[in-house]
Amino acid sequence: MNQRANYSVQSSDIHLNPAFSLEASRKAVSQMNLIDNFLFENVFFQHEDARTASSILLSCIMRKPVVVQQVIGQLSVPGIDTDRRGIRMDAYVLGESADSITAATTTAYDIEPDKTKEKAPGLPKRSRYYSSIIDARLQESGIEFDKILDVVSIFITSYDPFQAGDMYYEAGTRLITHPDIPYNDGVRRIFLYCDGRVDEELLGTDGNQIHELLQYICHGTIEADNSGVQQLDHIVQRVKEKREVNRTYMRTSEMEYEAIKRGLEKGLKQGLEQGLKQGLEQGLEQGLEQGLEQGLEQGLEQGRKEARIEDAMIYITSLRSQFGATDAQISAGLTSSYGFTAAEADELLSGTNKLK
Repeated sequence: MNQRANYSVQSSDIHLNPAFSLEASRKAVSQMNLIDNFLFENVFFQHEDARTASSILLSCIMRKPVVVQQVIGQLSVPGIDTDRRGIRMDAYVLGESADSITAATTTAYDIEPDKTKEKAPGLPKRSRYYSSIIDARLQESGIEFDKILDVVSIFITSYDPFQAGDMYYEAGTRLITHPDIPYNDGVRRIFLYCDGRVDEELLGTDGNQIHELLQYICHGTIEADNSGVQQLDHIVQRVKEKREVNRTYMRTSEMEYEAIKRGLEKGLKQGLEQGLKQGLEQGLEQGLEQGLEQGLEQGLEQGRKEARIEDAMIYITSLRSQFGATDAQISAGLTSSYGFTAAEADELLSGTNKLK
C-alpha cells in the first residue's frame, strides 16, 4: 500500500521574484535597451524627446534627414469593420525629408522593435496588414490617390528574420514581368537585424552608421564618434531616470506578478483536489504528482489570461481616448486581436471582473 505523500505546496514556493520596490524597478529599467518594449514605449511617448529620438533613428535608417512632425507611441487602431482585426503600433511617426515643401511628400512610419524569434515567419504578412490598416484608417478621407501618404514599416529585430545573415533587408512591390520598369506604390518594408552583416555595396558608408545605431538599440553599445547615437542615449538616459517611468514599471510588474500568482493559487488548489481524486484510483502519490503538474499548468494559463485582461483594459482606454472608438469597434478588436469571445468582450467593456 502506498504511503501518504507529504505535499504542502504553496504559491509562494514558485519563485517569481517580484521585487516591487522602486529601487528594484530603477535597476531593472537602467539595464534595459531600446529593443525592450517597455523602454521603447516610454522613449517614443508623445513628448518633445520622442520627436528628436524619432528623427535620429529615421534619418539614419532612411539615409537622409527626416523632420518629424508627430509621434504617437503604442497607437491602437481598430479594424476597418467591427468584425475585423485591429493593430497596435509601437511607434507611429509622421515625417518628411528636410527639403520637402509640400504635404504630399509626408511619410507615415511604423517602427516595431521585436525580440520574439517565434514571430519571424509572420513578419511579412504582419507588415502587409499594418500598412493596409494605416491606409484604411489613418489616411485622410477623400484624398486623391496620388496624394496618399507613403508608408514605411521598419522592424528592428534581435534575431535574423530571413536567416541570410544580413543586417538590412528591404521588401517592396514591383512589376514581376517587367522588373526594369519602376512601380512605386509608396509602400516600403525594412527589416533590420541588429547583429547582421553590413552590405557595403548596397548601403555604402551609411551601412556602418545603421550598424552602430542597431548595436545601441539591441546592446546599448555607443561608438565615441557617433554623435547621433550619443544624442539618442542622452534622451534614453533621461527617460530611464524619470520617477514616473520607474513607478509605472513597478506597478506593471506587480500587476503581472499578482495575475500569475492568482492563477497559480487557483491551479494549485485545483491540482491538489484533482490529484486526491486520481489518487483513490491510481495510488495517492502518483495521483497527487500528476494533479499538481496539471494544476500548475492550469494556474499558469489562468495567470496569463488575467494578465491579458489587464492589457485589454489598457487597449480599451486607448481606443476610447485617442479615437473615440465605439464599443462595437472595440469589441471587434478584443475578439480578433486578443482572442476573447463576444460575451467576454462585453464584460470587459462594462468594466466587470467576471472574467477573473
